[in-house]
Amino acid sequence: MNPLANSCFWPRAFVALRPLPEPDRHRALHRWLLQQDSAHVSQHHDCVLVDVTHLQSSAGSPHEIACSLQPLLDQQGLASTAIGVAADPVIAGFAARQAVASGILAIAPWDTRQVVDAISISKITGDKTGLARELRRAGIRTGGELAGVSGRVVHHLFAEPGLALWRACQGVSKASALEVSCQYNGVHCRVVLPPRTSSLRSVSSHVRRISGAFVNALHRIQRHARQIQFVIRIDSKSTATGTCVQLDIGDPGTPDLVRLLVAATKKNWNGAAVTHLELRADNLMAPGGQLDMFSGV
Repeated sequence: MNPLANSCFWPRAFVALRPLPEPDRHRALHRWLLQQDSAHVSQHHDCVLVDVTHLQSSAGSPHEIACSLQPLLDQQGLASTAIGVAADPVIAGFAARQAVASGILAIAPWDTRQVVDAISISKITGDKTGLARELRRAGIRTGGELAGVSGRVVHHLFAEPGLALWRACQGVSKASALEVSCQYNGVHCRVVLPPRTSSLRSVSSHVRRISGAFVNALHRIQRHARQIQFVIRIDSKSTATGTCVQLDIGDPGTPDLVRLLVAATKKNWNGAAVTHLELRADNLMAPGGQLDMFSGV
């Protein structure tokens, strides 16, 4: 059986539609996707990207989801739309650009590195400026050349965008990659979990990782948080917003955040599959304990 067409789950899964549907028809497609479980629509360069990571739980494999979209596109007069499927948004967009009109090209995570090995970075990203130009100046022209460089070196030279593209060319899952937004007036951490993450051990492991990243971010900007918002998003349509826990940590010193969050998880989580974990703190305190009144810059 074709591994792309069976019911196996990918840690992350994206479907790219190209060319961009007209706005009114795009809204119709968006409304259809909202009826599904945990699908998210966004725009990237010349494609409409659909994050179907957690739609797999109810609709099957990424390739099956793409096949189910074809009749909908035909009904909306978008039969010429090419569909790309991959475990990374950049690779999904690349697949859509390579697919013939009204066709589907799926690039599985385990095949990604081989597929992009000799492909130019600008062709992979669909953008000849920006990061592709910077990589070319450093002598990195193809996906294979980028994948062959150490991730630490890529992160040091090209920051987070470079590391994200490196993961894409490697075929490395982003399911466990933490997203950290760090400013002096607030810190926001987010992690997307693979489908069907419902064991307490797995969820607690991700809770420990996100709490460690959160504390490191506070240390980096030398701020303290009195209150932390902890969100457990659940793969259930009736509770799409998940569970929000407000933690008052009192002393501006660093608490045992891991213990607090794991305890909050056990108390507030109902055992359903978790799709996202989020940690947020705003109105941070300066080192002396006072409210940072000039933290908006």
